[in-house]
Amino acid sequence: MDDVCASDGAKNAFDCGRATPDCPGHSGSGPKDVCPAGTWYCNRTKPSCEGHRRPGLVCGHGARSVSKGSRVARRLTVGLNLPWSYAYCGYDFGHPPKGWRSKHPSPRDWNTDVGETLRRAHAAGVRVLRFFVMADALTYPEQRDVEEFVEFHGPKEHEDKPKGPLETLRANAPALPQLSDEFVADVRSLLDLCDVIGIRAIPSFISFEAFFPPHFVGDGTVKQGRGALVLGAGRRGDPAHLEAFFASTLDRLLAIAGPRGEATHPAVLAWEIANEPDWAVEKGHVSADAMARFLGEGVERIVRAGFVASIGFVRANVKWMPPALGARLGALAAQRRYLHQLHYYPRAGSSLPTTKDSPCPSATIIGEMASNDAERARWPEAEVASSEQDADRYLTRRLERAEAQGYELAILWSIFASDDKSGFDASVARQIAAFATEPETPRA
Repeated sequence: MDDVCASDGAKNAFDCGRATPDCPGHSGSGPKDVCPAGTWYCNRTKPSCEGHRRPGLVCGHGARSVSKGSRVARRLTVGLNLPWSYAYCGYDFGHPPKGWRSKHPSPRDWNTDVGETLRRAHAAGVRVLRFFVMADALTYPEQRDVEEFVEFHGPKEHEDKPKGPLETLRANAPALPQLSDEFVADVRSLLDLCDVIGIRAIPSFISFEAFFPPHFVGDGTVKQGRGALVLGAGRRGDPAHLEAFFASTLDRLLAIAGPRGEATHPAVLAWEIANEPDWAVEKGHVSADAMARFLGEGVERIVRAGFVASIGFVRANVKWMPPALGARLGALAAQRRYLHQLHYYPRAGSSLPTTKDSPCPSATIIGEMASNDAERARWPEAEVASSEQDADRYLTRRLERAEAQGYELAILWSIFASDDKSGFDASVARQIAAFATEPETPRA
């Protein structure tokens, strides 16, 4: 069956990337009814593609995305990660913890905070933004003491000591609170900004840190330590508890409507249920079965809501994943309703695997890869090693390598973070633009 231009069946939803003035998006009736530059086309011929603003979702049968006016057609779309703004992780949305000073009170003015950066990214060729919503769940429950709901046990140490659950649900715990209207509005406004600029979004619902043992901050705030709050008694992934948790949190976000009355927000490329859940399992904080139940139920809710689902795995091949979940994700990937991520930070002797090595070969993307050229961020494989110390070419070559290995989307790490993998400066922007417009390097 021939695919349609967009995952929701909408054609001619143009956002062509015009910057002067910014294109707000327009319905159009064909290729002539667009701004002068930037509309995305693919090579589908049955029927022919009339143009669309979804570079991350190409039509079927080997189609490729191409930006009108570019000198080349690229199979690979480039994205950026936005882990947080203002260098604070965990409370970009909604109300910060009690007593915490916030430089960005709700409602967020995302255009002032990140609009200029996202427009620069879009002008360079970035078409996808991955951002973190609940992260380590610092703000959940919002403006309430988490110890109303859970009881912490053992020494107040950070992260990995001791292993195993360090919190239990209180027998008389209140009902799980819903994400506030302000929290939801803050997520909506960032999606609206992406829609205006012409960038697709992959919101990441929760991160592995939420399942780690608690980190007790000096002022009494507790970071992490939400495993029992999310998974229920004993962190077992009790179905009734998961139902209550998702109904109070994820479902509220999936219900965000589009700015023009769409039932689902058109900026969303996929909803990611969890960032790097591998670490919570591999470090012994959550059982593989409990995490699989959490991921599986979250994916199903995302798909039922009409979105593509995703999981941000560390590696494409997840050894701890139960076969039933792997089979379900594979089936959804074959239907283009699931994007399978790996996060690529190579070590000596390693190399980027091809998508053929993935359990979801037609739907595997790189959810994180370094944009920096620091020594610890360099790629060791021979195909790019000669350019890794070339400050003007290293990233272009990495993107070419990712494309050659079969990937259709690579999301760079990151904007605003200060680690040695991150960065989005003028050099990075130039190299992204060079990748989008230069012919591919000849290969033997």
